[in-house]
Amino acid sequence: MKGIPLSSLFHSDVFNYTFDFDEWPSSHPNDTLCSKPYVGNFFELRNKYGTIFAEKEFGEDDSIKASKLHKIQYQINLLPKMS
Repeated sequence: MKGIPLSSLFHSDVFNYTFDFDEWPSSHPNDTLCSKPYVGNFFELRNKYGTIFAEKEFGEDDSIKASKLHKIQYQINLLPKMS
């Protein structure tokens, strides 16, 4: 084995894409990191928020408006799509 370090490549912008859709929530009271699987077409991702984040805690709730909100950053890892 050559011992080629690939960690920085796997965590770079080559495979990780940060995106922002107006239809998706941009803030949430929970600041915990959350990872969810998505195996569909990247170009259909825009309309998949309710499918990916189906749990009640990720839905719209008027009671959270008064609490402290944190900015959400969405990111997709494109490495599994490479074959």
